[in-house]
Amino acid sequence: MKLFFVIIFCIFALSFPQDIKPEHSGRIIVKFKREVPLSAVRDILRTYGLVKVGELKVLSEKMGSRYLLLKPISGKVEELIKALTHLPEVEFAEPDYILRTQVIPKDPMFDQQWALHNTGQTDGVPDADIDAPEAWDITTGSQDMIVAVVDTGVDYNHQDLKGNMWRNEAECSGLPGVDDDGNGYVDDCYGYDFANNDGDPMDDNGHGTHVAGIIAAEGDNGVGVVGVTWNTKIMAVKFLNSSGSGTTADAVRSIEYVIALKQRGENVVAINASWGGGGYSQTLRDAIDAAGREGILFVAAAGNSSNDNDANPFYPASYKLDNIISVAASDHADNLASFSNYGKKSVHVVAPGVDILNTYPGGYATLSGTSMAAPHVSGLAALVRSAFPNESLCETKFRIISSVDKKNSFAGKVASGGRINARNALEVSPSASLSVSIIGGGDGSVVSDPAGISCPGTCSYSFQACSSVTLTAQPSAGTTFVGWGGDCYSCGSNPSCSLFLDRDVSCTAIMIEGDPILQEDFESWVPAGWTVVNNGGDCVWESTAKTGRPNMTGSSGHAAIADSDWCGPNTTMNTSLVSPELDVSGAVSVKLFFRSDFNDFGGSDQGIVEVSTDGGRSWQTAFIYDRADFRGPREEIVDLTQFLNGPSLKIRFTYVSPGWHWWWQVDDVWVVAKVLSPPDIDVQPSSLDFGGVQVGSSKTMSVTVSNLGEQVLQITDVSVVGQNANEFSYTTDCLTAPVGPGSSCTVDVTFSPTSEGSKSAELRISSNDPDEPTVTVPLSGTGYIPDIEVEPLSIDFGNVEVGKTLTSQVRVRNAGSGGTITVTEVRLTGQNPSEFSYNNNCTAPLYPGDECVIGVSFTPSSEGVKSAVLEILSDDPDEPKVEVSLSGTGVNPSDGGGSGCPSGGGSQAAGVGLISLIAFLRRFWRS
Repeated sequence: MKLFFVIIFCIFALSFPQDIKPEHSGRIIVKFKREVPLSAVRDILRTYGLVKVGELKVLSEKMGSRYLLLKPISGKVEELIKALTHLPEVEFAEPDYILRTQVIPKDPMFDQQWALHNTGQTDGVPDADIDAPEAWDITTGSQDMIVAVVDTGVDYNHQDLKGNMWRNEAECSGLPGVDDDGNGYVDDCYGYDFANNDGDPMDDNGHGTHVAGIIAAEGDNGVGVVGVTWNTKIMAVKFLNSSGSGTTADAVRSIEYVIALKQRGENVVAINASWGGGGYSQTLRDAIDAAGREGILFVAAAGNSSNDNDANPFYPASYKLDNIISVAASDHADNLASFSNYGKKSVHVVAPGVDILNTYPGGYATLSGTSMAAPHVSGLAALVRSAFPNESLCETKFRIISSVDKKNSFAGKVASGGRINARNALEVSPSASLSVSIIGGGDGSVVSDPAGISCPGTCSYSFQACSSVTLTAQPSAGTTFVGWGGDCYSCGSNPSCSLFLDRDVSCTAIMIEGDPILQEDFESWVPAGWTVVNNGGDCVWESTAKTGRPNMTGSSGHAAIADSDWCGPNTTMNTSLVSPELDVSGAVSVKLFFRSDFNDFGGSDQGIVEVSTDGGRSWQTAFIYDRADFRGPREEIVDLTQFLNGPSLKIRFTYVSPGWHWWWQVDDVWVVAKVLSPPDIDVQPSSLDFGGVQVGSSKTMSVTVSNLGEQVLQITDVSVVGQNANEFSYTTDCLTAPVGPGSSCTVDVTFSPTSEGSKSAELRISSNDPDEPTVTVPLSGTGYIPDIEVEPLSIDFGNVEVGKTLTSQVRVRNAGSGGTITVTEVRLTGQNPSEFSYNNNCTAPLYPGDECVIGVSFTPSSEGVKSAVLEILSDDPDEPKVEVSLSGTGVNPSDGGGSGCPSGGGSQAAGVGLISLIAFLRRFWRS
């Protein structure tokens, strides 16, 4: 297991250069895989010259794998660790680091506890405190709560602490040298001493006693000082020696001890860890995680090196575990202490940590450091659990973090942006906010069902604290989702991300316009098409499990890493990881996405992203990391559009390290290209039916030609072909200019029949559409000639008695092949038009075969022969007017016998009546 950080702190506040290697005890912690038999473990110890000096038994039982503490008989620890790490039986191997307190002692200056109640008594800013008296109005704590002070021990006889010390009564009243309670630890009356492996955790340094007093010095007893909580129990667990240093293994043993007591029923609510240093330890992380599973909060000092823990993690405060609260230090004016570490993502809160007066062996002392800040939070945790004993660890942590007094001096320095406030923590409503945003330039949404989230851009929501919600990224067509950022970073490239809302959470979904042309998670090594090139140096790119570099989080278990630290001191690197050649023909934009962790302690390393457009013969720089960009794990989007001057691209990641410094880790590489879709012709309607058109006339209909593609549509030809092509013609603007994306043009088609009958042809439109170069539109229509038929063309009413009326009918019929005939006008002309009249029933258009009747009447006003003409006007093109001759004779009654019948024996009247009867019967039959 390789190291992440090289920072060690001592109680005298000396900060060391950041490139010093972490100190270790000369022993190795190894976690074997759970299926490895004991015989195989023994073989490995013999092969590599290792002696077992202990086992972390509680952790082994909890995790189901052996955690062994080993001591080399010979050989260097670093070399043995590297060899063990590559064994298939070993999950990880790491140094047993030396850990130290985080104290900066100073001469006593004040005898007042400004951190609890600041009135300006130390020339500070009034109310720059944790509002302890206001909180005590609600609760002063409970003896049912226990805080384990894992430190240099505690002076359990101190006058301000002895009443609040946790006691193991079975051991306190039992026989010396006997494990009276059977818990595996002898004489652990007040706790245990893992530095000296005995049951007496008496403080021989002072640090642990001071920490214990900040948490729970007795309140309202008329003696000395008061803690954040007046009567919470303190469990003394010593693993740091008189000089304030200890090992990872002893720290883990201490945590195991607390876990075991918790499992036996002791109500331990928090572990205070005012110490740190060394490198990343998977073993220590596992132990803290195991404590979290038992509901124990782990409060850790952020460190005293004025360091950004986001970029340069400080352990154990920087382990990404749900039960850790990392604490920075503030002074009496609500400024970040000059020595305090910080981190916008990795440090949670600020608490008072400068010139803090509290208990010390034999009396009292004023000390400074994040060691003093952390116990203010541990005391607050006990205070919160006293008021809300049924709340979970998560809810306690949420109350502390979400209730801070936000200050500009802490903005961007810690995740909460503020200093703890005890009163607020007891009154805050436990609800968490969730902010969602979409970045990267693509379109889409983030949804959650049944949580009711549907976010197309930037949205905010509120949920019950410590609840879960699952977000799902849904990119629109033409957009690629490449991964999550922000607090969803750990979800990598999985479209769905499940969150536990133990704090206010902000997630970003990264969506890039275009489609992926490369996706690589480095699960295989070397990936197909990729190459590793050594440009000069001792080491090259290789693959590593992410447990080896725990800051890196992506969608896969492995990442590509260039690591000069892994090679060893005084090594150099100039190595490239080269992608396969990528087809970018037709692309209008190309973007590179990757997850990155670039760490450069030496200040001269570089991580360079380069692009080649000539197959790798020459390279251009697209992106570069150097010391100024050293910010730890993150996701990067690099726009490569400027390099689109050919049909292909290659990408390479080049790491240059002139001397042993650190590493560059890369994972989840995506290349997304937006390629314009080719011209896509769309013709509507897909066919034209003109219906019936009168011969000699014409009818025009339009076809719309649209471009549904993203490139220009060029119409190259328009024509009409087919059997009756001469009956159709067209005009168009489609040939005059290209049709842009989303635009259209028109083809107007005219049908002009020259004869009767059905006609057909095809309109053909040719273009540069690669899928459909010619579109055919069927054309059809019918030519027709309308023909009016009128019967009879003459009517003789015969003799009609003056003043009497005789009626007859004229039948009008459309005898043509198509179209309609409309009688536009009926009128009487001639010599005696007034003697005649008509009733026009031909007002509706007549379709072929239809007929109508015009009633005609003769009413003579005087004797004699009368005549007129009935004119029928229509839209028949060949016969627009038809004339019907009308005649009759007016007679006196004495002349006609007074019968009202026409003269001439009644033959004409009979004829007219017969005609009328025939017309009526024909109409009846047709209906």
